[in-house]
Amino acid sequence: MYLCSMLTRSTCVAHLGRAVLLTCMTLGVLLAPGRADASWPFGSGPAPIPGLLQAEGYDHGGAGDAYHDSGPANAGGFYRQDGVDITQASGGTGLVGWVAAGEWLKYTVNVQSAGVYDVDVLVASLGQGGRFHIEMNGTDVSGGITVPNTGGWQSWRTVTTRVTLAAGQQVLRLVMDSIGTYAVGNFDWIRFRAAGAAGTTSSSGGQLRVMTWNIRSGRDAYNNWNLDAQVRFIADQNPDVVILQEVSIYDYDQPSHYRDLLQAVTGRTWYRSWAPSCQSGGCLGNLILSRLPMTSASMIFMPPTAAAQATVNVGGVAVTLFGAHLDAYNGDLRTAEMLQLLGWASEFWGPKIIGGDFNAWWGQWWIQYMVNAFGGDTWREVSGNQDGGYTIGNVRFDYLFRHGSITALNCWVPYTELSDHRPVVADYRVQ
Repeated sequence: MYLCSMLTRSTCVAHLGRAVLLTCMTLGVLLAPGRADASWPFGSGPAPIPGLLQAEGYDHGGAGDAYHDSGPANAGGFYRQDGVDITQASGGTGLVGWVAAGEWLKYTVNVQSAGVYDVDVLVASLGQGGRFHIEMNGTDVSGGITVPNTGGWQSWRTVTTRVTLAAGQQVLRLVMDSIGTYAVGNFDWIRFRAAGAAGTTSSSGGQLRVMTWNIRSGRDAYNNWNLDAQVRFIADQNPDVVILQEVSIYDYDQPSHYRDLLQAVTGRTWYRSWAPSCQSGGCLGNLILSRLPMTSASMIFMPPTAAAQATVNVGGVAVTLFGAHLDAYNGDLRTAEMLQLLGWASEFWGPKIIGGDFNAWWGQWWIQYMVNAFGGDTWREVSGNQDGGYTIGNVRFDYLFRHGSITALNCWVPYTELSDHRPVVADYRVQ
């Protein structure tokens, strides 16, 4: 870890080789290119406000810079390998637990607009919890907040306070003030929303084109490297949001390359939400790219994979999108991943779309459960048929499901051999 923390990405590759680079990336301690900061944002950049922060998504940088914890190691042994105590929450995300007075977590955020925000914090405690507060740039903006007795360490309740924030990139700290019966409490996430808002800012809406595709780590149906051609094919479909599966960081940073090349090809700025599964020993992940600015971006770890989330604004309506890749071989594991994904999606308001590779064809139980629990299978809604629209061989493995005030207008599967899957593309009316 010392070597990783002292080197830039390019230096690590040049002097220590790819194996050490991947170890650094898996441990989450490799400096971003050109950065000499003591800490830097977790994920793809500063977390947007309004939006949702996973408690375990605190900054990179180590003890004293990105966090302070009373112990040297992760007592839960989950997700990140530093001193913050993390275990898995009942909804499938991580939670920060074993929390003592004096500990803190740092998050680099970008406040989109100055104003008054309601802050929801999802907490749990067996017995009376303690108190904590939220700082912005070193100033207490929330005052003391008490964690109630929720009846268990996985019995969740939202506590809410109101804060006034300036605009721009800032440093947020979640600071623990005092313990209750046993600890301060368990923390799942922190959500900022415009004061009094319930998820949308208006009801005008508009149209949204979404594309989901398993890109096989940049390799075509014949196992030839063809990543750049994949990007040009994506641009030809003219999507607003792209949900990609099997994006790799084995050889280099594909998530950044896809975004950067898509920007070059289209002449537009693209934003990303990246969900790597490196913690399980693999380095594939799910990537959401959007030409619309993301007002929220996060991820959930669903062992052994991960899912991505991004919220975009469509004509004043917040639409939340999720990208997932369910297990191909183990039906029980596929079920567990699906249930975690649905539980996570239920935490977000407003219209939603789930896209990805579900490794189940249209006649199987998992797809019917998704339709019943979440909402419409877009291909079936548009075509009136369950079959057809085949995304691999003669089966449908790749889907777009929609929920809420969003209507499917069109759906198609463009032919390509640039992967062993074909993408699904759909147009929606958002209201």
